[in-house]
Amino acid sequence: MPSGIQDLLIIKGTPKGVAIIQLALWAESTDYKVMEFHAKQLEKRLETIQGVRKAEIWGYPQQIVAVDLNLALLKHYGISVIDVNRILQGRAVNITPGFVNANTRRFNVKASGNIRYMEELENTVVLSNDSLVLRLKDVASIGFSSREPSYLALFNKRPVIFLTVQQRGNTNIFDLTEKLNDEIAKFKQSLPSNVKVDTIFQQSDTVKIRVNGFFENLW
Repeated sequence: MPSGIQDLLIIKGTPKGVAIIQLALWAESTDYKVMEFHAKQLEKRLETIQGVRKAEIWGYPQQIVAVDLNLALLKHYGISVIDVNRILQGRAVNITPGFVNANTRRFNVKASGNIRYMEELENTVVLSNDSLVLRLKDVASIGFSSREPSYLALFNKRPVIFLTVQQRGNTNIFDLTEKLNDEIAKFKQSLPSNVKVDTIFQQSDTVKIRVNGFFENLW
């Protein structure tokens, strides 16, 4: 390979990995918590249909527990960000460094390890001596937040969540698409008025055009 290449990624594509239908779900107030809830409900319902290999949702900021460290307070008490990160890693696995913003340093904390409640995280001791017990909540703001997204999904200039469905092998795309559309129609009836679902494309339309074109050409 030429010099200077930092990373090499090989992706194996197969017909089974192609989405046969893509949907867009949105809320009129662009509330990602509401959108994610309903998108996951639809995802589960579509995956129960025989012939569906996998359903996935895309393009939304996932909800996390965010710890915003106050760098000025850390400096005052002689604590480094590395020290806090090490302490948190001892309590919860999968802590990913976030971003620096003004006087705070953010860490995204996944709900794993032995931390089950927000209070446990808030009361984590970061410094202890004869005269002082300092807890995480004393030097940080802790709460639910949205992970900084690497990308966002837009449809008709509106923030949406995409949902795609893959087909199992040896299944009829026309029969499966009909089942999917029936389930989507039922799902729409259960949605609140401010949440919408729209079909962006379905591969069966293209398949039908090509099959018809083949027979026309054959004739």
